[in-house]
Amino acid sequence: MRLRTTRRPAVLAAGLFSICIASSLGQTIPTTWDEAALASMQTPLRDPTRTPKHMPSSAYNRLPVVIVYKTYPVYAPGREPAGYMDRLRKLDPEIVFHPEQLHTDGDWAKAGEAIFDAPTAFDNPELAFVNPRFFRAAGVPVAADGTYPFRRYVIRKKGEVELGGNSCAVCHTRVMPDGSVVKGAQGNMPIERVLAETLRAAAKQGAGDLAAGQFKTFLRSFYAAPWITPDPYEKLAGMSVEGMIAVWSQIPAGVMMRDGSTFDGPPQVPDLIGIRERRYLNHTGTHLHRSAGDLMRYAALAQGAEAGSSWGDFRPGVPAFVSRYPDEALYALAQYLYSLQPPANPNHPDARSRAGRMVFEREGCGGCHTAPLYTNNRLMAAGEIGTDPELAMLSRRGTGYYKVPSLKGVWYRGPFGHGGSSPTLEDWLDAARLSGHGTSKPSTGHEFGLHLTARDKSALIAFLRTL
Repeated sequence: MRLRTTRRPAVLAAGLFSICIASSLGQTIPTTWDEAALASMQTPLRDPTRTPKHMPSSAYNRLPVVIVYKTYPVYAPGREPAGYMDRLRKLDPEIVFHPEQLHTDGDWAKAGEAIFDAPTAFDNPELAFVNPRFFRAAGVPVAADGTYPFRRYVIRKKGEVELGGNSCAVCHTRVMPDGSVVKGAQGNMPIERVLAETLRAAAKQGAGDLAAGQFKTFLRSFYAAPWITPDPYEKLAGMSVEGMIAVWSQIPAGVMMRDGSTFDGPPQVPDLIGIRERRYLNHTGTHLHRSAGDLMRYAALAQGAEAGSSWGDFRPGVPAFVSRYPDEALYALAQYLYSLQPPANPNHPDARSRAGRMVFEREGCGGCHTAPLYTNNRLMAAGEIGTDPELAMLSRRGTGYYKVPSLKGVWYRGPFGHGGSSPTLEDWLDAARLSGHGTSKPSTGHEFGLHLTARDKSALIAFLRTL
């Protein structure tokens, strides 16, 4: 059986568009905050009157511009070189992004890695909510070189070492079982578990309610959608410190809180490797991806600029850390993301995986997960696919649709499902997930493959892991 997929004619009709451009040493750089392009890449929400309208370009261009300084590793306890922090305090600030020195596509892509790592928020390492001193208790994975690659120290003033945050690397970095690091992958930084440890520590010091109140104030800008009944923020607003700790402690690595989602329905972190081939961005397909310019715009929104948008008469408020990368930096970031390659796949085709390919074809999986991209790059109505509708129907990202994800690279990804409810492919193809057994919570819908024989299911998984 094949599920019917749906295109959004009103969005796709936008097609190609004209963009304002600037030139840098002969390189054509799209203008990030092109208001017409921003509007045409936006998928309408279920309630079209709540489809976001973004701040005017005049307001965006007044945001402070991020200066890209050199960043330095954050080490796990016991792995930091002797005298490391003292050495960092003696260093001068060093600017590492110089667009005037970039001449080839390869130059721009290489420079984009610094943008990927570049934070837009800066904290005192001792006072940060997402604090390295809680990483071990939260189970944050450590790279083979002893570092936590999700966060970096920054020196913007000699003698002061700050902890950088709100970079692409925080969400889209994965530490593999062997300790290798894959940038751009579905990340496995368990931020909510770190925050749970932060709250536990605050509660032990008698400051739990104060810390919880600070979180709630900030997260209102993430979750509030007062036109939805009930408002997704209401559950968090009335929750105790203990309740917040309990929820956050259960969020698996690979799933992360996201502005526009809901408190108890955080989405799976998307894999950015192969993003050049993907037509839609976000699980609910909130934005079209037609060019590097679109990816630049989306990156600007994701880094905080969307907080200046309005959903009808609702504005979430602009956090104090909102700033913007210059267009050249966002262009370099887009080229870097386009250049990313998956890690070497240890799963080679064999007799079992070839049998799994036949199962894949026989069951009609290719109708939605069409080779060679293993996605048809379309949107599917949430009611048709039958999976948890909360993100698509009851959140600020609620288009009413889910995009068909690519199956490429599933061997190194996980957990699975748009809410990350299934830790492994075996869990995803186990009918027990429908009732929540063996998963983080019940995961209904998308029942394809659940009723295969054990032999066919094993073969199908073997095939998927070769992709």
